Amino acid sequence: MASRNRCRNYLTQYSNPLEAVPLTGCGLSLGCMGLQSVVNELASFYSLPVLYYVISWPFLALGLLWFTFYIIRGLCIPGHVWSELHNSKSVGAYATLFMSLAISLHTGLKATMFSVLIWSCSVFFLFVIMLIFVYRVAHSRPSQWQPEPFWLPPTVGIAVLGWTGVLLNAHTVIIEFFLWMPVLFCFVLVPVISFRILKDRTVANNSTIFIETAPFPLVMVSWIMVEGSEWISHFANFFLISIFFVFGNICFFITIYSAVIRWDTVYKEMGHKWASLTFPLVAYSRSALLFSQCVMKDNTRIHCEPVKPANLTVIDSLNKFVFVWSSVLCALLLPLVAHIIIAGSLHLLVVIKSNFNHVHEQSNKDRATETRTDDSKNIISHYLEI
Repeated sequence: MASRNRCRNYLTQYSNPLEAVPLTGCGLSLGCMGLQSVVNELASFYSLPVLYYVISWPFLALGLLWFTFYIIRGLCIPGHVWSELHNSKSVGAYATLFMSLAISLHTGLKATMFSVLIWSCSVFFLFVIMLIFVYRVAHSRPSQWQPEPFWLPPTVGIAVLGWTGVLLNAHTVIIEFFLWMPVLFCFVLVPVISFRILKDRTVANNSTIFIETAPFPLVMVSWIMVEGSEWISHFANFFLISIFFVFGNICFFITIYSAVIRWDTVYKEMGHKWASLTFPLVAYSRSALLFSQCVMKDNTRIHCEPVKPANLTVIDSLNKFVFVWSSVLCALLLPLVAHIIIAGSLHLLVVIKSNFNHVHEQSNKDRATETRTDDSKNIISHYLEI
């Protein structure tokens, strides 16, 4: 009984600093999982197993640490988490958290009963988060029905479930559902969001602007990894993959331009809030890497059948261009993402530590005040007895 009361007092004392912890660590977790998945792809493509141990596994461990921390945080303050789910941005943050769980399943685990359980949890929570988000939007004022980049994780993010579900021999209808629904969200939401952020500088006037890059590359990666849809032909699959690649590049340059014209506010958020930059750049790099393999003549690693034109110099030129482009992206963006993840994690740890130190100092002050009050009461009672 005493230990239970002590635990309850401890949770009550430290609930405030836990509530003050920003949700950017969810994005850092997803960035870690995405980065190590791309490193795995590079290690396999270039036959460099050392990358697994030097880069991939450390970032996988870091991503799992952030995921575990936020799960424990949610268990300690469930009431506050429920109140956070009333905010659309917070819903997007929790969507990225469970996206990281789904990606870790694909890159770090095999099809065992344990991984099936994890995938089922990912399906459940991501689907529930998507329903919560749609419910919040539907019951908000019509003036708030204006899509912004933070709308994308709880809607398009469900694409990762098709990517991992095929590894567990899920039913074809389930896989197709998780493939086509994000495509619908992409073509409905992304053009509207792109138009709004180009037209109005006050829209997404913060680091969430970077999320604009992610949807089409994420859908494209999922599409290639599950070997396309069985409901359409090989030609239609390659055509869709090419459309995703083109639109992904367009969104990337729109994001760069939009971030530049908002640089004064985006720069001020440099630190753990730049977690929203990590996964979009990782997804974009991996989509370019996979597309370069897709158009290779001797492609045997992934199932992707490009259209063979009569003049093979066309496909050869495309192959060279995409290979160079993907190599440049990986060389420039992946080190940048790694630095942002490490610096953002350290910055977030400093923020969390300062929150707990403030509570500890306040607790010491309260105890000192109580001690002085008790001493005063003892002195008064002593004189009264005399």
